[in-house]
Amino acid sequence: MKLEFTCPDCGCHQLKEVMVNATVETDVVLNLDENGEHRITYGLSRTTDGDIHHYKCLACGYILMINVNNVEGLARWFEGDN
Repeated sequence: MKLEFTCPDCGCHQLKEVMVNATVETDVVLNLDENGEHRITYGLSRTTDGDIHHYKCLACGYILMINVNNVEGLARWFEGDN
């Protein structure tokens, strides 16, 4: 069964997970551009630990007022077990 979110404010179908107390590591790449100037680019990020604080709409920031703290709980909520 496909689970789908539709934001009640803007109609977007994508969610963002907001975490607290998390450790985030991001790859940093240092390069020289064609003019010999230093450029920094960011690569992959890894998140460890942390707690899910809430879920929100990716487009407009509408916060889902649900009490779940993991993706399994989010899936159950969307399946109607709320």
